[in-house]
Amino acid sequence: MPTLKTHGILFLIMTCATLLLHEWIPPYLPDGGELLTGNWSARTTQAGRIDIEDGTITLHSTDAQVDTGVVQYIAPIAPGTILMLSADARSTAVVAGTRPWHQARLLLVQHNGHRNRWDLPITAISLSGTQPWENHRTYFTVAPDTQHIRVLAELSHATGSLQLKNIHLASVSEHPTYVWIQSGLLISWGLLFLLLLGTCLSISRHTFLMRLTLAFAFASIIIGTTLPSKIKNQISEEVTTQIHAEHPAFKALVPWDLSKVWHVVVFFLLGLVLKATMKQPWFIHLLILILLATGTELAQLFISNRSPLVTDSLIDVAGGFGGLILMTLFNRIRQHQKSVR
Repeated sequence: MPTLKTHGILFLIMTCATLLLHEWIPPYLPDGGELLTGNWSARTTQAGRIDIEDGTITLHSTDAQVDTGVVQYIAPIAPGTILMLSADARSTAVVAGTRPWHQARLLLVQHNGHRNRWDLPITAISLSGTQPWENHRTYFTVAPDTQHIRVLAELSHATGSLQLKNIHLASVSEHPTYVWIQSGLLISWGLLFLLLLGTCLSISRHTFLMRLTLAFAFASIIIGTTLPSKIKNQISEEVTTQIHAEHPAFKALVPWDLSKVWHVVVFFLLGLVLKATMKQPWFIHLLILILLATGTELAQLFISNRSPLVTDSLIDVAGGFGGLILMTLFNRIRQHQKSVR
């Protein structure tokens, strides 16, 4: 099996290749004209204010109990069409509400004639706090039963200000070169993760069960962080709904994003198992955690509707480091008890 030094070199090569190819090769090419017009319909209350001037939309709200926003309906579009929604956005002092979606947002919502399809990817932009101007670009596929589409910018049960400009919606087609690059990079990242797991297993000790636990932790992290956005959101919403139904107090006491909790728990387990099965210095364990946390986030650059987040990598490493510390303390306590005897 490759040494950890070799893994570090391979990781740097894959990181450079992933970032450069993501920057140089666009996933889609425009094949249609602009679908948005300047005709936005406002939805607000006395606590909200909406300004539209020179193509810039400014939303402001002081009441977290209501929504403030603008909406535009799009003419029917053929099923299977891929749409690109892009905009420059910034937020000022946005205070998010109690739900994960209570933020400053730009959405593309599909309707099947009976209900809004909230089970489909809908979010192009989601901001809280104060964020500088940044360009955002998201792709959506028109579902077979979609009868009409609306683009919605809103402060959803959130206070503060949201500004949007250069908002565009257009149909696109897949870049043929990108498809090959996407497959090659994801396979390469998968092989790198498998090699890292193989190296960890080859230098690990203890029982078959502990090795199996180590493999399970690796598999859970890789699968969880590389799921398509639609599947990830659906699982997260179903589990959250079930938890709130069984334990209503959790709704108020634990308002966390379930996916973040999963990040912490699985990396915490990985940190525990690494320390328990590998007789290596602590910085080797930390290096493995960093390689896996950063690599899985970078791979999301080429996964549909997923975006790598530095905060997620930090959460992952923090969870794993917590596992390392706990297992270290446990080992020291056990050694102390043996010396006393």
